[in-house]
Amino acid sequence: MTGVSPEIEAEAQALGVSAEFVFVQANGEQLRHVAELIDAGQLTVTIAQTFSLDGVMNAFDISTQGRVRGKLVMTF
Repeated sequence: MTGVSPEIEAEAQALGVSAEFVFVQANGEQLRHVAELIDAGQLTVTIAQTFSLDGVMNAFDISTQGRVRGKLVMTF
């Protein structure tokens, strides 16, 4: 595991998952371009299935099969 606190690493291991810290830098120009594509109908997202938080393991199982056509969406 990379860049996470020992507490998070221990909890992740107990749950049988991995945890990583990811650095992201916001780019306003790129986000505006993506928004323009969405508004113009040139960018669409296919949602394969939506899950509530208690369905996270089911969503994970489906994602590991490698046959999902579209995005799996978690709702909170």
